[in-house]
Amino acid sequence: MARWMVWLAICTKRLLLRKGFLLLLLSILLLPLGLHFLERGPRGQAAMGFTAPKDAFAEAAAQQLLKKGGGPLSFIRYESEEALKGAVARREVEAGFALDQELEVLWEKERGRGSVRGYTSPATTLEGLASDAVYSALLTAYAPRLLEQQLARTTWSVAEQKRYGQKIIGRMAALNQEESGSLFRFERLEGPLEKPSLRRLFPLQGFLAILVLLTAWITLLQWYVDEARGIYGAASLTIRLRDGLTSCLWPIVLVSLASFGPLIWQFGAQEGLKSGLLLLFYGLSLGVFLFGAGQFLKSPELLAALLPILLMGSLLVSPVLWDPALRIPSVRVVQGLFFPTYYLAFFEGRALYGASGLLIVGGLGGILIGLAYERGFVPKR
Repeated sequence: MARWMVWLAICTKRLLLRKGFLLLLLSILLLPLGLHFLERGPRGQAAMGFTAPKDAFAEAAAQQLLKKGGGPLSFIRYESEEALKGAVARREVEAGFALDQELEVLWEKERGRGSVRGYTSPATTLEGLASDAVYSALLTAYAPRLLEQQLARTTWSVAEQKRYGQKIIGRMAALNQEESGSLFRFERLEGPLEKPSLRRLFPLQGFLAILVLLTAWITLLQWYVDEARGIYGAASLTIRLRDGLTSCLWPIVLVSLASFGPLIWQFGAQEGLKSGLLLLFYGLSLGVFLFGAGQFLKSPELLAALLPILLMGSLLVSPVLWDPALRIPSVRVVQGLFFPTYYLAFFEGRALYGASGLLIVGGLGGILIGLAYERGFVPKR
């Protein structure tokens, strides 16, 4: 253990002497400052999209959404669900909601669960707020009908039901016409009046996933160089594998730890810590896999040539900037070939897919390292 701690200290010193790595860490640590300036940029509403059938209930809900203004969200109506999905994929809107064609029937039968399909950009953090707005619009549109159903279950006469129903609906309409526009009144205690502001969305999680991938790939290339120089040559096979794995994983750990700050700034303490821990899990799985594969790849030049292809594929196919699978569902199959997909799956409601993918990647790397140990040597470069 003492020898390993000495080696870890040597690895740390080597990293701190590399200007490129220091610049990388500094850029990550300064990301909150950049996000702060983005937040201070032009302010406005976040665009959301929706599509709705033509029945009376859905149309009333659609009008409620279109009337929403002055708040943090604005809604745009699309003619079809495919058009809505395309708008989300192109980042024209940050999220989209498709009301089921049988919406009215489903609600009448009290089977409304799943009657609204949602589509979100991988970078948005406002899907919860938008979902609440859609739910509010649906309830507002359905409230008169629900009131009639509840009144019908009473022992009142038809005339009494009609009279009391009109009074309740009239009171609700009067409340909606009041200055506050809702049942709540707010008073600003201090500070100037400003329009509602939104932090501009930056695909931070995807950006950091790419940085970790780049770090893991470059550290493996550096391990090839160290092997060629004979740095590990005098040690036993066990120590060579252990120290080599440490030299590949330690930069990933440092980059992941540096990413906690921007993630907490962007998403808050709880969600930021979760994203940071998942990023560390992703980085370690990736590092173990690459180191294991490195025991059997004899050409570092081939590995270096694959890096641009992997980066370009990750940017275009993985949901780093946008999710192409929203427009071409078959892309989901290809996405599994690119490592950032598994990390970003945690934030798309596919945690099981992401966790199993990373466990398989890391486990496969461990198997390859075990095979290298069984062979009794690390191939010379």
